[in-house]
Amino acid sequence: MNQASGADPAADPYAGDRFRSLHQELIRFQRSVHLAKQSFGTALPDNGVAVLAQLTKRGPMRSSDLAGCTALDPSTVSRQVDSLVRTGAIVRTADPSDGRATLLEITPAGREKFAAHTGQIAALLTELLGGWTSEQVEALITSLSHLNDDLTRLPDLLQELRDSGTITHR
Repeated sequence: MNQASGADPAADPYAGDRFRSLHQELIRFQRSVHLAKQSFGTALPDNGVAVLAQLTKRGPMRSSDLAGCTALDPSTVSRQVDSLVRTGAIVRTADPSDGRATLLEITPAGREKFAAHTGQIAALLTELLGGWTSEQVEALITSLSHLNDDLTRLPDLLQELRDSGTITHR
């Protein structure tokens, strides 16, 4: 039985069609988001937004901790941190618990940039979803949250599927 569909694929002849439809909708969603980003434009790259979001939420932290809580590769975080430091959105400070280490901290300018960005996204989503009911918006939030939680398992799942021969490409 496939836990995601709640049905045994052999007993459910429509399971394949359902997942093909889901795949097509995910591709369509990805394309739409990409086009929206190009049209919308922003002073903050996606990963920069993730970095600023975590520093806003959690406060100063080491780069390695930031990589962990953003689920980004440390080299990606390093590039984003360098860029955000150059623009004055974050600063590096000495770690009081270990003078050899540095902490990353969002600056007032970084908070302003992040607030402006999130405000623009909220306004855009308000317009886009203006015709949706509260229940539909809540269902979308719940479903996306569930999907994102499940996607954290993706690297291990892909390895399992490769090991079993279910998938053969990287």
